[in-house]
Amino acid sequence: MKQVDQIESVVVEEFAFVQRWPGFSEPRIDRSIGCVTVVRYFSSEFALEIELDWHETVVSALVARLDGGALPDGYYVAKGRRCRAYVERLLGGVKSLPSSQRAVLAEHGLKGYGAERMERQAKAYAALIRESGPAILTRAAQVLT
Repeated sequence: MKQVDQIESVVVEEFAFVQRWPGFSEPRIDRSIGCVTVVRYFSSEFALEIELDWHETVVSALVARLDGGALPDGYYVAKGRRCRAYVERLLGGVKSLPSSQRAVLAEHGLKGYGAERMERQAKAYAALIRESGPAILTRAAQVLT
């Protein structure tokens, strides 16, 4: 449990800047999804979600369009509309990312130790989102219709 707490703390610390975006909330941590923890930052229209998959020991970042202020019912599609997208996709795909970030975010399987890899991935996503900021939300508004 110590590693879980440590990685969650890293995520909250690395993504603290999101709380300073206009209209975004403090992080809410959801541990109710099996072996996945989701750290979410809500605005009135979107949620930035940082998924910590403890089984695969990988981190993912997504943006979800809220439905009346609540998370959508579906994962990728709800009510016949796309409701969630990976940050990489919103920024033009993995190939469009800087090579150093692309390499860290693509680490899966046996490459590196799980908790260490998750920490590297969380920091890489935080740097990517910090640098891209509002462009992610602008693109989410276009894609998640």
